[in-house]
Amino acid sequence: MRDVVRDHVVEHLGNAEAVLVVDETGFLKKGSASCGVGRQYTRSAGKITNCQIGLFVIHVSSRGHALRPAGKGFVLGVNANHWFHSWRPDIHWSGEAREIIKTLPDEAWVRCSAGRGTKGERLYDWLHCPMADLEADEYSDTSTGIWTRGLLARRNPVEGVRWRIEEGFETAKNEFGLDHNETRSWHGWHRHISLVMLAYAMMTAVRSRANVMALKKANRTNVALIR
Repeated sequence: MRDVVRDHVVEHLGNAEAVLVVDETGFLKKGSASCGVGRQYTRSAGKITNCQIGLFVIHVSSRGHALRPAGKGFVLGVNANHWFHSWRPDIHWSGEAREIIKTLPDEAWVRCSAGRGTKGERLYDWLHCPMADLEADEYSDTSTGIWTRGLLARRNPVEGVRWRIEEGFETAKNEFGLDHNETRSWHGWHRHISLVMLAYAMMTAVRSRANVMALKKANRTNVALIR
């Protein structure tokens, strides 16, 4: 079953930049009959308590989508060879993202936090290359002012994606019942965990396909309006 989960994830969500993140999560228990249960530290509770501990591997890849008419700021993940060109008359950039980034000096990078994690601020080096200033009222009936469009780059150490496994644990527990079991054997525990992982992987693939279809539909609509 774990092989089926892995193959499904790789087929539908895999890409060349994906990484594997290994981490553990705890399952709080009241009794002593469940397999592997005992008093031990779990980060889920932040203390030593009665629980099971499970070790997991999560497949992390960057996929995203956005629709401009929503009037919300967004970041769309693209490959390093994605082509960019500036629309501002005072800035002249054109080429692949990685080539544009190489032309900028080291002092153009700024260290900022990507949010607070379990061990403090998650600091990364960021680079912003402005590409265009758009009038909001041309794309929205409710917004005014200038929307800035640009290339945002982040130096990407592998450890930077570790926090995503915490999101995976939270979703798997809240939406798929990862911690809703009363198994008395490791065989039963692994069976439950593997089935939940497969359900999670399948729904993630479905959502990814739906996002791509929505983006393509929006792009076709935009092209039709322009014509």
